Amino acid sequence: MYKLSEIIGKNVVSIFEAENTGTLVNVLFDKNLCKIRYFEVFSDEEEDVKRKFFDPSAVSSLYNDAVVIKNGGRLLSRFSIPPSFVLGPVNAAVYNPFGVALGRVTDVTLDGFSVVEINVGEKSFAPSKVLSKSEEILIINDTPCSARKENSFASRIRRAHG
Repeated sequence: MYKLSEIIGKNVVSIFEAENTGTLVNVLFDKNLCKIRYFEVFSDEEEDVKRKFFDPSAVSSLYNDAVVIKNGGRLLSRFSIPPSFVLGPVNAAVYNPFGVALGRVTDVTLDGFSVVEINVGEKSFAPSKVLSKSEEILIINDTPCSARKENSFASRIRRAHG
């Protein structure tokens, strides 16, 4: 397992081209904040700085000094990826369903490309505890409800927010 903060800022190196394709600057998740859908890289070319994306299947390694991808020629433009993703939640304000501020998202713990925990200061929450979200706020169920009550409450919140 690793933290999102451990890979953001790493160089992205392409094996096929044997070149640094840029710096990893963001990760895009599925709508439920459960899996990484795309990695975002800014090219380091001074004359042509571009945002490019690659999906997890392109990754050979990300645990060492660089994120290693198989082929830099397969990087995608922003307009080539489907719009069904969510920006990383780091720094989003977090509230519980009763309006109590829980803090801000400080990191995301991952296992491979799957989200294990959303870290809010010293507290951690499973992605299933997220009731609703926007780019700025996450509503997380931190209440000790029974699973049945929690699921019913979560379902009502999710239906209300689409």
